Amino acid sequence: MVEGAARVVSHPGLRRGGKLVRVAVPAYGTLRGPVHGTVRDTSVTGYDPGTRQGLAEVRRPHTAGRTVSVHGPVRPRSDHGTRPHASVDEPTAMPRGRARTGIVRDPGTGR
Repeated sequence: MVEGAARVVSHPGLRRGGKLVRVAVPAYGTLRGPVHGTVRDTSVTGYDPGTRQGLAEVRRPHTAGRTVSVHGPVRPRSDHGTRPHASVDEPTAMPRGRARTGIVRDPGTGR
């Protein structure tokens, strides 16, 4: 599992007070990581950018050289429903503070 391998490599590399930002969180929003040290010394953030502004916020520290990219396999998430590409910058409802997100391009429809 690529996500697990990335976690094993990324957590020990954090400095005290460091921040780990995970872009494109795993399906169903489960982030696994050590509790010892994380609670007081570091922070782990899972982020799946859904707007152009969100993507810009994620890329800012990356272009400054403060992040390392870890790539994993892309899994289709067909259970999230569909939206037209033109509505990508419109907000979506987040009941109970949870957002089910994912982008799957459908070559058959051009979306």
